[in-house]
Amino acid sequence: MSPQPGARLGTYEIVASLGAGGMGEVYRATDTKLDREVAVKLLAIARQIAEALEAAHEKGIIHRDLKPANVKVGADGQVKVLDFGLARAWAGDAVGAVSWARWRPTRSTRWRAGPSNRAASTSSGADRS
Repeated sequence: MSPQPGARLGTYEIVASLGAGGMGEVYRATDTKLDREVAVKLLAIARQIAEALEAAHEKGIIHRDLKPANVKVGADGQVKVLDFGLARAWAGDAVGAVSWARWRPTRSTRWRAGPSNRAASTSSGADRS
């Protein structure tokens, strides 16, 4: 969904569309903080990154290390979000309580949830967090 004139993106207020291409859309906007006219480019890959993170969140996984090195674009233009090594599983309930489980590799390179296995992994020396 493209922003309409008057829509706000942070401190930017969209004035008009300037053009669109394969990589995204460009808008004339006003920086309301600096009171000057700017061009704002909304990249198409940003939408794909958000959709990938949303899919992970729906499965209860929080990435925690999103950076350019962890985003790759295939020859077909499809974006892949990589490296969930720092990811945590998330579970919440209706009243907003949140519990976290840290995922970490063990010496055997298998992945298992953290807090419930803390005593076992600590006693083996594998837990160095």
